[in-house]
Amino acid sequence: MSEDAAPGASVLEALRTTRGDSKSLLSRKSGLSRAAIRMYENGERYLTPKASRAVGSALGFDPWSLYLEHNVGVIKRRIEVGEEKPSRSFALARKLAELLESGNLSEERASSARAAVEELIELLEANLKPGDLVAHRTAEPVLTASEWEGG
Repeated sequence: MSEDAAPGASVLEALRTTRGDSKSLLSRKSGLSRAAIRMYENGERYLTPKASRAVGSALGFDPWSLYLEHNVGVIKRRIEVGEEKPSRSFALARKLAELLESGNLSEERASSARAAVEELIELLEANLKPGDLVAHRTAEPVLTASEWEGG
């Protein structure tokens, strides 16, 4: 990550601007729409594994790390400003823990996942209020081992 990125910039925006790429150029390189790039950078969307692979490849950055750093950062910002309940943090931490327990991650990816789980737990501890972990159902961020096999 570059210290040249604007304060509060998303991981994706920081990577893109460090390379000197415009949103339009990243859109062409990754095959994602410019609107999608904008929404990811503004924290309006969570990166999916598929989008992480496309953007990571276009920017020369590990898709797994991009997925974790982007989504944990978005969760953190949304919780801090009250747009998201800490249960989102719990949901991603639970999925990462399941992947860690499966033993299907490389040591490097397992290390990144453990660091993300620790950050998510700290976020939960700092922001959890009674009732926040009531059955949280969401489609994002989705994470399954099969989406990362061979990648």
